[in-house]
Amino acid sequence: MKIAFTVNESKESTLFDKRFGRAGAIAIYDTENKKIEFHNNLQNQNAAQGAGIQAAQNIIDLGVSALVTGNCGPKAFKVLSQSNIIIYNCNSNSLIEAIEEYSTGKLSNSIQTNSNI
Repeated sequence: MKIAFTVNESKESTLFDKRFGRAGAIAIYDTENKKIEFHNNLQNQNAAQGAGIQAAQNIIDLGVSALVTGNCGPKAFKVLSQSNIIIYNCNSNSLIEAIEEYSTGKLSNSIQTNSNI
């Protein structure tokens, strides 16, 4: 299974980025082979608007089953949820720490309660 993590930059020693749409990069962790691949998110870092929705579409296109991030806005949440991507809240400091928390079941998934989304 592929899990997306929001990170600052494209390297394993990177910090975890708690922002979704404006994160520096997306790390894709494959739970089967324990490999990490990186995809930059530069096009969304300076976007005037719509960064979350565009990042959500990129996540969908990468074929992940879940997203681990600190904050996912309501529009991006809706796009991801409609594609059956589970969103987990995380406050880790590093990518490695976030992967460990995900792998050991320490993260809770987001549940959006606003029916207007």
